[in-house]
Amino acid sequence: MKLKFLIFALTILITDSLYSQEESKDKSEFKEKFEAANSLMDDNFHEFAKEIWLELVKENPENANINYKTGYCLLKSANNKKDAFSYLNFAKNNVNERYFPLDYSLETAPIEVYYYLGKSFHLNYKPDSAIFYFNKFIESSGKKHFLKELVYHDIKQCEIAKKQLANPKNYTLENIGDIINSSYSDFSPVITADESMLFFTSRRLRTDTNQVSNRGIYSPQDGKHFEDVYVSYKNFKTNQWDTPELADFNRPNSNQATVSVSADGQFLYFYKDDNQGNGDIYISERDDINFYSPKKLAAVNSPAWETHVTTSIDGNKMYFVSDREGGYGGRDIYRLVKLPNGEWSQPLNVGPPINTPFDEDSPFLHPDGKTFYYSSNGEQSMGGFDIFHTELNEEGKWTTPINMGYPLNTVEDDLYFTTNADGKNGYYASSHEGGYGEKDIYKVLLGDDKPSEPLAILKGYIDPGSLPQIPAGIVIWVYDLTDGNEDLFQQYTPNRRNGSYVFSLIPCHEYLVEYTQNEEIFYSTEFTLPCESNYQEINKVITIGGIPLNEKDTSSVDDANSETTTSTVENSEDYIDSETTTTTDEGHQDDIYSEEDMPHCEDGITREDIYDIEPVSFQIFYGYNEKGIGSEKERFNKFIEGIDEIIKTAGDVKIELEGSASTVPTRSYQNNKNLAAQRTLNAKEILKKKLIALGIDISKFTIVSENSLVQGPRYQGDYLNKSKYSKYQYIKITAF
Repeated sequence: MKLKFLIFALTILITDSLYSQEESKDKSEFKEKFEAANSLMDDNFHEFAKEIWLELVKENPENANINYKTGYCLLKSANNKKDAFSYLNFAKNNVNERYFPLDYSLETAPIEVYYYLGKSFHLNYKPDSAIFYFNKFIESSGKKHFLKELVYHDIKQCEIAKKQLANPKNYTLENIGDIINSSYSDFSPVITADESMLFFTSRRLRTDTNQVSNRGIYSPQDGKHFEDVYVSYKNFKTNQWDTPELADFNRPNSNQATVSVSADGQFLYFYKDDNQGNGDIYISERDDINFYSPKKLAAVNSPAWETHVTTSIDGNKMYFVSDREGGYGGRDIYRLVKLPNGEWSQPLNVGPPINTPFDEDSPFLHPDGKTFYYSSNGEQSMGGFDIFHTELNEEGKWTTPINMGYPLNTVEDDLYFTTNADGKNGYYASSHEGGYGEKDIYKVLLGDDKPSEPLAILKGYIDPGSLPQIPAGIVIWVYDLTDGNEDLFQQYTPNRRNGSYVFSLIPCHEYLVEYTQNEEIFYSTEFTLPCESNYQEINKVITIGGIPLNEKDTSSVDDANSETTTSTVENSEDYIDSETTTTTDEGHQDDIYSEEDMPHCEDGITREDIYDIEPVSFQIFYGYNEKGIGSEKERFNKFIEGIDEIIKTAGDVKIELEGSASTVPTRSYQNNKNLAAQRTLNAKEILKKKLIALGIDISKFTIVSENSLVQGPRYQGDYLNKSKYSKYQYIKITAF
């Protein structure tokens, strides 16, 4: 009996010893993981710490402390912020005011769990619940708690979020797709005024075999790949972005980030980290294909941290971001002005109402020179950084900034907003649901609002046709002929990658544009811009294919109705195939067709009836608000007879209509643009009715252009000076 008892006792002791050893081993492993994760948190490596906490919380699901730390790291993560809610919501049920963060044996959460649960509600678009837990944190914490200042700021942002969510804006957001966006973080998009080039920053794994790989190279700050600058070119035939290319100046072990690009794409501004927490802004000029020789932007850089810059379209003003001493908050926006000697002025803090006691960043000055976009995490934000806009008024002061609202802005950081020249399309980076990575680049359709300041651009592209890219040596010259100022010109080399080009122009000015190759003119055009007060855009597309660029087409026809023999030119050199000009408001288009588009006969000879026809035209000048034919019926009837003769000779006729109004204000038609349009429409209706009345087949005539113009000198209250304005009040009809 004693022997049995002894064996039983020994068995119990051995079992307890083994269990105790196993339990001791588990506690040791738990402690080791706990301390490792805590250490990673202290160094802000939340992505790495998160993985350890997720492993521990799976093993200890009832431990409030592990749930709290898991939720905290998820809240600080790149892609899993919203997953933090369930862990923090569990941890709040077991709070200990005597919490010690390094004690691995604690199974309770600190009072900070209320604050971070409030942040989680905020990120999940539940501002009322967020405010409840923010207030609970305030009640539970001391007056000098390190989060006290932040929590009051968060409550104010939640109040803004409630207002913005209740009144969403009519924006259309489009993720620009996986050609540009990746499973990594893609942000800071900047575009040229004509949307032909898109530069952006990405923390993706490099796939370009021509560049040094960044595989296995990570930032010690957050364990992600360093930031790189990429560029994508618009394919004008498909209207799609081409595969992004890594800029040549990137280095795999430091941050390079897009900052700004000049309107014409000639100059790229980017940020380069010095690996010491600061960094400088660089400028790089584009050659035919690539950007080269980056140089530090000396006027901006300082021992402080400069993050962003934007320039006016003429290059005479620059706005940049810095956290240098003497500002209003953390990061402020400053302004530089180019002096007459070509040097930059001293930086001037733009001050309120733009700068606040918080952070301002990513400024963008629209090409109109007065509309200003930027981001701020101040008290008027609905969460994190929001995008705001303001305008420069007539007194040279910035108007009260306006939050651009939801859904453009979210409860997270919204930065790097930029627009195209007409202000209808914007681009920015955000963390919307359904994206490809931590941040994606979005296109924003802003509606019909246009810049209010007079602005005009000439843009277009040279289509290389079957060639891989446009030939070298092409230069475009734009001369301002107004008041005989032929010496005022702009020179531009189109982008050889996609042939794009863009110039800024001045309304009411006359221009001559010459396209040259190796200093020989192969195409030229002259035009006068209307004196409109809104945005104007002239598009000019030239396609390479049929006529040599370095030669002139001097062929002529000696006799009407004669035969013309054509010959095929091999497309082994540089040729113009067709040329198209369009103006957005006018819709005018001229086409020159290449040999392959023409009808052929079996003998290789193209035969076409050619008639020597003189165009006929009719023009009448009006008094204020007048339209119609009036007392000019007899002259108009002769014009109709001329149209009839053209139809009898050629079989058909083409019509051009041009209605014009001066700058003298009109109440009857609301504005001068409407008056000009009504004159054009009225003339078209009268013309059709007259032709029908005379039995002329209206199917024989085609209206090829309808232009409505507002022209003439700026109105100065002198409407009685009729001779000054009457020559701009007319209707003109041309038939050919």
